[in-house]
Amino acid sequence: MMEMPEEQQKDELAQMQQRIAELQAVEAERKRGNQLLLAFNQASMAMGTVLGPNEVFAAGADEFKKLGFICTVFVLDNDSIHLSPSYFSYDAKVIRATEKLAGIRARDYFIAVEES
Repeated sequence: MMEMPEEQQKDELAQMQQRIAELQAVEAERKRGNQLLLAFNQASMAMGTVLGPNEVFAAGADEFKKLGFICTVFVLDNDSIHLSPSYFSYDAKVIRATEKLAGIRARDYFIAVEES
């Protein structure tokens, strides 16, 4: 049996290492996707056990936080003109520190909704 030249062995090894890295990235992406599906499922189950919209948003944010996701739920005002943050899965200390740095309370912040 004839041996492969050293340069060809190095090239094939590099190709195998590249393929392994690609497969590991695909597997990591698949796991993250599964985590996100689990988060949505658990959030929907938690939302089904509460009574009103305030509890629904809080339950959803709490479930996402338990699974390591962070989120902010924005609520549309009665006039459908602005979105404002209403529910956070961030730690309260982080929110307070951000408010202090920004000079505005998070709940007083709003985003104008554009008409299409």
